[in-house]
Amino acid sequence: APALARPCHWRTQEVVVGAVGQMVRDVQERSKKEMAELLLVLQQYAADWHAAGGQDGRAAVLPLTARKDSVMSQRSSGPGYPLLVLLRGIAGVVLRRAEQHKGGVFSKPELSKEQQKTLRLWIAESRSFTNMQNLPECLMKLSDLSSLYLRELFLDMTKQVQFPASINLPWMLCSFLLGTDKVTKSSISHIFMPLHIYDDAACFALNVLRCRHLFLEIEAEAHSCLDKLLGSLARKIYSHYRLLAASHLFPDLIPPHKVEDNPLMRVTLQVKHVKLLGRSVDLSSQLSWRIEDLQRTSLWYAQSRFEAAGLCGVLELDALVRTSRVAHAYLEEDGLQLTPFEEVWQDVCEGLRANLAGNRIVRYCVGQIRAHLLPCMYFEERSRMFVESEVEMEYEEEGGHADRKQMNQLKKHLESVHPDLKHDKSALLFGSRMASKHLLTALKGRGSFGRQHAVAMVQVMGEEHVSLLLEASINQLQGLVREGIVPYLSMIAAVGLDGGMKLPSARDYTIEGVMGYFEEAKLKDVASYPPLRTGVLQQFRELGNMLCFADLLDEALAALLLTSGRQVRNFVQSKTEAVIEDSARRLQSSGVLGEEAKLQSRRLTGIASQTRSVSELLPEHVSLLRSVMAKLDQFIANAKLTWMGGKDYDGVPGGVLPLPPWHLLSSSTKDVELHWIWSSLTFLLLVKSCRLPGEWQFGDGLQWAGCAIMHLLRQEDRYLTFSLSSHILKEAQQDKSSPELRSELVKVFLQRAADFATIDKQIFDRLRAVCPPPPKPAVKFLPPTEDFVLSRPKISMDPTEAEVATSPSTSSSYQEDAESSMRRFPPAPLAPPPPPQAPPAPSAPPPPPVHTSLSQSDPSLAPASPQLPSSPASTAGLSEGLESSPPSIASSKQAPPPVHA
Repeated sequence: APALARPCHWRTQEVVVGAVGQMVRDVQERSKKEMAELLLVLQQYAADWHAAGGQDGRAAVLPLTARKDSVMSQRSSGPGYPLLVLLRGIAGVVLRRAEQHKGGVFSKPELSKEQQKTLRLWIAESRSFTNMQNLPECLMKLSDLSSLYLRELFLDMTKQVQFPASINLPWMLCSFLLGTDKVTKSSISHIFMPLHIYDDAACFALNVLRCRHLFLEIEAEAHSCLDKLLGSLARKIYSHYRLLAASHLFPDLIPPHKVEDNPLMRVTLQVKHVKLLGRSVDLSSQLSWRIEDLQRTSLWYAQSRFEAAGLCGVLELDALVRTSRVAHAYLEEDGLQLTPFEEVWQDVCEGLRANLAGNRIVRYCVGQIRAHLLPCMYFEERSRMFVESEVEMEYEEEGGHADRKQMNQLKKHLESVHPDLKHDKSALLFGSRMASKHLLTALKGRGSFGRQHAVAMVQVMGEEHVSLLLEASINQLQGLVREGIVPYLSMIAAVGLDGGMKLPSARDYTIEGVMGYFEEAKLKDVASYPPLRTGVLQQFRELGNMLCFADLLDEALAALLLTSGRQVRNFVQSKTEAVIEDSARRLQSSGVLGEEAKLQSRRLTGIASQTRSVSELLPEHVSLLRSVMAKLDQFIANAKLTWMGGKDYDGVPGGVLPLPPWHLLSSSTKDVELHWIWSSLTFLLLVKSCRLPGEWQFGDGLQWAGCAIMHLLRQEDRYLTFSLSSHILKEAQQDKSSPELRSELVKVFLQRAADFATIDKQIFDRLRAVCPPPPKPAVKFLPPTEDFVLSRPKISMDPTEAEVATSPSTSSSYQEDAESSMRRFPPAPLAPPPPPQAPPAPSAPPPPPVHTSLSQSDPSLAPASPQLPSSPASTAGLSEGLESSPPSIASSKQAPPPVHA
């Protein structure tokens, strides 16, 4: 205090003695007596000087340095409060008088501008002289913040409306600090400084006012403000860590160098004690459960957004879950005690309930696959992606896509649960508004579902829940095949196809004529079949989409196996733990291995065991597509023989292609091969899609269904050879007319048919790789059990007789042909049999075996060719004679005649 009072005294004497003295001399020279008297009064009250000869009346009007013995007093006390008030009042009167008498053309003002400025500056400075001389009392008043809270009590006494707790001064100051950039540069004590208002208010209420009810009110409001402050601080910290995690996962969209590090966050997580109302608050534990609650809310919000967007929003769900997982790891690394993330995730997904099959996401995915992906989306083979259909089927209007209506309900529920997140939901997404906007735009996948969506779905659900998807698909597959596809194809084969259909050539007819022949003449009944679009083709579309979805899941599982490191054993070259332990044992026995080296050896042993477990080869991967194909083979077992035309292809040598079986389609009682029915359906689909592309758009999943069934029936080669579209393509290639003369419909049809054939080959290649056909059984060619004779047809120059002879109706058995030929061409009579030869002499040795034929040795010795008899009786006798004929030469070599004694 004396140190602060000394400058106050010096500054006052400098103005009163020095500046005011000069003013007195100037005013007296201009004979301004009234102004001079005011200035002398100011000087007499405040001047403090002494001379060698004591006070002199003239010294009052002389300047401070007028005399050599004039000395300014050095005192440690400044002017008191009453003197300051008096001096400030007199100085104010002097300034007002000087402003009124500014002078004119022939007169000067009483005080110059510099002198007026000096007085104004001293008046401004003297305002703080009292506080400077009473510094302890001033500090006590400044530190007592009770008046800032007790103003509400005074308003209550005056029957005024109370302020809500959200706009009281401590909370306003805290929210201001949290909402500015200073929170990243200030210490943790600055954030909790406004809470000291409640400490002083409580002390004043107990010690001065002695009101316990007021203290309880202050305590309740302090706890409410602290709870709001901790909630805002937890949201601030969680947003920062989610932004760090998003920059780590998506560096292309959020560059890591643009995310500033905040040391305050790490320090705040480690603070254990914060004082409030004489109590200690564990800040770390309070922030821990609040941040965990925010994490659960963010996961619930991500699931709700996924359910509102459909299967196409699984990329966004996967990104949010991965961001939460990385942010959870960062928080644990900085010292926050949290529940393991997998437990939190399973709890949010309702996976801990034993009475539910799968979790919440699995059940939703199964429902969406069965209700939307299979019947409503179409598959593109080239992009390997499901796309939203442009035209919806009639039955879709009843069920609709009701999950999209949940977005408004989701917003209302979120605002009711977390009012602070009403306007800013970035804390639950990716940390900041700009980052959330960029990432949500990049991850927006509405209207499509591809391989990356399948990978994200498997990652979110877990590989252990993929079997539930397969089981649900197989359950739907059974009813789809047995109750839909099989009856539809039976009806089409029975009444919809013409048996007199031929494959006309474009040489006789144009390409338009060939197409019109198939469409208008032969397949008219099939084209007019009412449920062709919404029944037959739609059922095949659902079946094909199911197969394509299983194939996408196979690709997703294969990608996860590669990224998880479970298929890298052949590339890992590390010593096993047995080798490391043996080396350590030998070094330890020799005394070379120290304590530190022992610990290092144990660590290397652990690393080797972990490497082996990570890179361990898995058993043979079971393909989901192969499983679905196996079930499909079981479901079509009853109709397999019908769709194979009543034939077993495995018994045909080499898979010989049958003749075009259009004659089989003329009667509903005969079996029809599936590839002919499918060829007719695909032709009609191509023609109608050229005319109405929107309504007849079913995607490549339709081809997957037909190709899969034909692959199981082993009819892919027959289909690729005899299909109507391939026949038209071949005729178009051989057509020598100019392509420009063709109609636009024909051009579009040929282009789509070529694309259709290319996709068919790709699908068949994929099916052969996943589900190779079983090996064909060996075919045994046995000799005939009975002898038969081939007849030579009659050669006639009459075309009518030739046609009748070669027609199928006049064909007969081999026996009848032989009899007719023998009647037309009577053979020569048979030569008499040779006389019996006498047995050889006993002493004669047996003749040597003959190794050459008689015809080669001597033509005359060759036996005569047998002649056919001229009657059926002779024919029968001939057959009996042949059966009782003597053995051949080869048999005589094996059994020589006996030797008689």
